[in-house]
Amino acid sequence: TDDVSDYKRHADEGAIAAPEMSRTMSAKAYSPGSSRTTGTAAVNSALAGKLTAGEINDFQKWALWNDLKDNELKAFQQMWKLLPKKRYSVSIQSQGGSPIADCKVELLSKSGAVLWQSRTDNTGKAELWADLVQSQNQADIGSIRVLHTNKEYKIDKPKSFENGINTLKIKTPCNIPNAVDILFTVDATGSMGDEISYLQAELVDITQKVKQKHSDVNLNLGSVFYRDHGDEYVTRKSAFSQDLSVTNKFIATQQADGGGDGPEAVDDALKTSINDMNWSSTARARIMFLILDAPPHHQKEHIDRINAAVAKAAEKGIRIVPIVASGGGYESDKSMEYLMRSIALATNGTYAFLTDHSGIGNKHTAPSTDKYEVETLNTLLLRLISQYLFMPDCNQQQFLDGQENLSDTTSVQIQLPVLPSNPEIPSMAILKAYPNPAREMIWAETSSEMTELYLTDNSGKILQRFLPSSSKQQIELFNYTSGIYFIKARVMESWLSTKIIVSR
Repeated sequence: TDDVSDYKRHADEGAIAAPEMSRTMSAKAYSPGSSRTTGTAAVNSALAGKLTAGEINDFQKWALWNDLKDNELKAFQQMWKLLPKKRYSVSIQSQGGSPIADCKVELLSKSGAVLWQSRTDNTGKAELWADLVQSQNQADIGSIRVLHTNKEYKIDKPKSFENGINTLKIKTPCNIPNAVDILFTVDATGSMGDEISYLQAELVDITQKVKQKHSDVNLNLGSVFYRDHGDEYVTRKSAFSQDLSVTNKFIATQQADGGGDGPEAVDDALKTSINDMNWSSTARARIMFLILDAPPHHQKEHIDRINAAVAKAAEKGIRIVPIVASGGGYESDKSMEYLMRSIALATNGTYAFLTDHSGIGNKHTAPSTDKYEVETLNTLLLRLISQYLFMPDCNQQQFLDGQENLSDTTSVQIQLPVLPSNPEIPSMAILKAYPNPAREMIWAETSSEMTELYLTDNSGKILQRFLPSSSKQQIELFNYTSGIYFIKARVMESWLSTKIIVSR
């Protein structure tokens, strides 16, 4: 159990279960190891890689989210006044098919009022929302306005997500922003004491790994720690810096204390993180990891501040990725889960949570979902950061040269159990995708009938869903930018997934 990543428990659709991890580990089980020193502060580097976590990407499971918010999580809609439901997806690309990142997009009413603002991510996509805040008056949708290099474009009569993605091609040269902002916002109240030393070790370790892996980008790191009103401080921040030791020293010197009344100053933390930090004016990615174990205060003034901060984060193109630690009981945890998943959706982020599989900390309430995959928090965060940073090279040949083990036809296969009473059942399920790389269309073909087929982007967001009831399906790619995508097919109650490349 010392290397949790070797015992990854796959719980997502189509994954094959591995041996269950031991739950006998605890914070006391680790003797002090080597420390990584950052300035005058040090963290125990032996603690990095121990915490386990899961992710729920509600963009990937959109139908399930809509079911949960109307049933199991419905009670919390009125409390937090957020309802991510009326979704409009936008894809902005150059005429050459390259994604245009950090492009400002706005959802307008018929009268021209701005209903929601966002910025395109590294895949050239943005999410816009109508009637997200329930206290707002509902408005008829008029158009989507796109602002790029001081020019204005419009998409009239935009389609809701259920009817497709709104695509706009702009005549502009390929341009890849190089700045990347990553902010760690951490609850430092006393209830975080069971896990905070592990989290500090993780964050210091992750920042160094990101710097090594993505040395080609201008990486800016910052951090905000927060407690509650009446404590030693409400928020404490370290500005964005390209000097990793500045942020890591700040993280390492923080301690968990204060709080004690359940809700914490989450609204103050969001305001400081979004409004008071020096976010880059132009960036490939702006990511805010919000690490917490307690919900905000639920009085109206706090809720209004949260909703305003979330809208401002979307406007600035800041993806919020909540990471929920061990909480304060089922009802409180479910309330916070609904809020955090809503915030993630509103800002084009994803929802993450610590699990009991490491044996570290207090009990973690299981999320409301069908299945999920358990991995180390270290692996999960590095994966998310890589997904949010990747953009295909403007030189398409360089982009293709960077894809390992990719041939014109790619395929995956899994071994299936053969029932003695049904010897005719195939023992192998195969998924092929060709041609690969592809430009305008691709074929997905399976060894036997597939019942479901998905096309997803690099972050797992569903772009198309098919119910083919056959072994072959054509997928048109005209609306998608150059980049990495995945085809996921359900065959004989098993899921197969393979990578494809779209290259213009």
